[in-house]
Amino acid sequence: MVNKTPYTHILLWILVCTELDVQALVCKYSEACTLPCYFTRGSGIVIHWQKIPWNTIVHSFYHNQDQLRSQNEQYRGRTSIFKDEFANGNASLLLRDIRMADEGTYQCYISTNQGNNEAHVNVEVKAPIRSLSLVYNSVTEELTCSSRDIYPKPSLRWTASHNDAAPTQNDTQLNKEGLYSVTSTLRIPHDQNATEQYICTIVSSGDQTWEGSWKKQESIQSLETQTAVIPCNISENHQEFTLIWSVMRDGNLSTVVEYQSSTKTSLNSLDNARVDEERINTGDGSLILQNLRSSNEGTYTCKYTASGVTHFIQTDLNIALVCRYSEACTLPCDFTPGSRIVIHWQKIPRDIIVHSFYHEQDQLGSQNEQYRGRTSIFKEELDNGNASLLLRDIRMADKGTYHCYVSTDQRKNEAYVTVEVKAPIRSLSLVYNSVTEELTCSSRDIYPEPSLRWTASHDDAAPTQNDTQLNKEGLYSVTSTLRIPHDQNATEQYICTIVSSGDQTWEGSWKKQESIQSLETQTAVIPCNISENHQEFTLIWSVMRDGNLTTVVEYQSSTKISLNSLDNARVDEERINTGDGSLILQNLRSSNEGTYTCKYTASGVTHFIQTDLNIGSQNEQYRGRTSIFKEELDNGNASLLLRDIRMADKGTYHCYVSTDQRKNEAHVTVEVKAPIRSLSLVYNSVTEELTCSSRDIYPKPSLRWTASHNDAAPTQNDTQLNKEGLYSVTSTLRIPHDQNATEQYICTIVSSGDQTWEGSWKKQESIQSLETQTAVIPCNISENHQEFTLIWSVMRDGNLSTVVEYQSSTKTSLNSLDNARVDEERINTGDGSLILQNLRSSNEGTYTCKYTASGVTHFIQTDLNIGGDP
Repeated sequence: MVNKTPYTHILLWILVCTELDVQALVCKYSEACTLPCYFTRGSGIVIHWQKIPWNTIVHSFYHNQDQLRSQNEQYRGRTSIFKDEFANGNASLLLRDIRMADEGTYQCYISTNQGNNEAHVNVEVKAPIRSLSLVYNSVTEELTCSSRDIYPKPSLRWTASHNDAAPTQNDTQLNKEGLYSVTSTLRIPHDQNATEQYICTIVSSGDQTWEGSWKKQESIQSLETQTAVIPCNISENHQEFTLIWSVMRDGNLSTVVEYQSSTKTSLNSLDNARVDEERINTGDGSLILQNLRSSNEGTYTCKYTASGVTHFIQTDLNIALVCRYSEACTLPCDFTPGSRIVIHWQKIPRDIIVHSFYHEQDQLGSQNEQYRGRTSIFKEELDNGNASLLLRDIRMADKGTYHCYVSTDQRKNEAYVTVEVKAPIRSLSLVYNSVTEELTCSSRDIYPEPSLRWTASHDDAAPTQNDTQLNKEGLYSVTSTLRIPHDQNATEQYICTIVSSGDQTWEGSWKKQESIQSLETQTAVIPCNISENHQEFTLIWSVMRDGNLTTVVEYQSSTKISLNSLDNARVDEERINTGDGSLILQNLRSSNEGTYTCKYTASGVTHFIQTDLNIGSQNEQYRGRTSIFKEELDNGNASLLLRDIRMADKGTYHCYVSTDQRKNEAHVTVEVKAPIRSLSLVYNSVTEELTCSSRDIYPKPSLRWTASHNDAAPTQNDTQLNKEGLYSVTSTLRIPHDQNATEQYICTIVSSGDQTWEGSWKKQESIQSLETQTAVIPCNISENHQEFTLIWSVMRDGNLSTVVEYQSSTKTSLNSLDNARVDEERINTGDGSLILQNLRSSNEGTYTCKYTASGVTHFIQTDLNIGGDP
């Protein structure tokens, strides 16, 4: 028998082959492409892919495996067939990383026990346009449009929105692999306006087009620390696109922000740069630069790329260096380090000499008089290429543009720095004249020109006089007077706001509190509660008496020490950082009487709180809350009944009694406690979180979680102290998604060690029922209390309503639903189940059984689902 190899079949097939149908296929350069070939299913499969007419072996398969020893080198590692598709008669070839040389006709030969099949595929390779670049050269004033790796040969044309666009040069090149690159340069008129748009269109193979546009917008001028918004408005509407912001600075191009529509995420390379991701899909890709610094200056380009389009919008951002009046400021200038350093700083355009350095020393003989004694350079930094100028005691006349010239044995360097001078608001004064009943707000030495406005917490505030003055140095002062109504109440607050340059604000408030009545030898506490929260602040207490203003206490947060001018006056330094700056006057004497002012000053705010202290009458905070037992006086009982106890009542009380027999004194120290009176457990089914909370507690409570089966780790704990000195405590626990119906979560709140409240929460299995039937929702409580409350409520469509409320003290229940009740005989045995008779669809919802007794609150939650008629 003659042993025939698979190649014998190929030879015979070639000898008898006649003209066959050829399938045309277009493959994309560098991508993968599938050449189709199908056959009649059978066994003993032999597959040969060849490229004709040279019979180049592309891929072979027989003896149940790939046979690649004879594969042509140019296809090595780029071919595969779909073996898992043989059963479907599929012998198609996957050709990866398509090259221009892959063009041509391919033969597919298949032999099985069922017969032979063949197919021809003619492959045409195209290299579509994948990108387009538009680069503007500001020196030559030329715009270059280019693209590369294209096939067939592309064409390029320019258009402009208003003017004719004639390229100065066109160039099309063919590389060794058979791919085209195309480049064209366009001369941009020097006086082109910000609305002119230049469009470069590249076309390949008639049906494939890429359009690029370039536009130069008006420059943006801004200042350090401000926010700049650089517009990028795109009229295109694509589902898939990329937006890239880049900046050119000192010849270096760097990416600032890159946004991908496919992932809806942006990557920011600058910490103060971002795009508005909500607005970007509406065509607004503007770049937002916050808290500007000099390094943000440069030429910004917004590049928008989608299928077939690339748009470039270019904008110059110029940032002036902001120097503060009367402070020192550094004008930056870098150079290439070298020897024989010569530095000249001048103010242009008049070439005023600011500072010079050469022969290794300062040369100040020609220095302008206005800069005498105020300039220096950092000589120790010269070896690092730093020629920056330190300008001290900044004046308004210093604003302008400065030129830095540096020459070394290496090269010459130049830089320009634009200086803007600001005189920020450093203080604000609010003075009340009790005779004229006028409140005057003022501030001075400000630039730019400030504005002032009044607001009041309840009433309109109309100033009687406004005055803004400009002094010889170019600094503004502003003053405004407000008439205070004679009958203004103690809750009224007047606010004076001064604004300069839009982003610099100082707010001052003034408030007159209720007068305080007290007695000699007693202690008076004059409140000063500040809601501000600053790390650095000053608190000053002063008193006006007989027309003389005297400082009483001054507290500096930076040193945490207070200076007391009165021996019986102090502030509580532990409480002052919580916002309580109250003044404590002990062992009062008549000389302590007067009008006290608490002045709180931090960055951008000054608050004044004024209080009259009258000595000889009952303190206001005890008004209407005290009495003595007059009927007991004959028995020697001078005890005080203090009603409606408040946290502020804690402290030491002095009792002084004088009779014709003798004098008696006693001291009573009062401690105030606010016991836990309730506990709330609320489950949020959306976030799957259980929140435990209680409020109005003292001393400070602690909270812990436990669970009947699992560990219970809260996701959030929060303890807050209110103005009255009472604590609220809140803790949130993440409930596992797969928690079972036997799991019980327990929240325990403890205050002062001996006072505890325990709350539990449990989610039972849902109950399924039908309309008109009866549903019993269980609520079994193992507690045994004489006094308790049982409340059933239901949550439906976001609304919570009470269903049944039972009070053990009266042994009665109040039913809000006509078909709902509890069994009052069984309820005292621990069965508080809810009975819903003759169900209707409106009864569906989430039911909660809340059992409350002394020190305990239990919540049991059950979903009730109601179907249609049975």
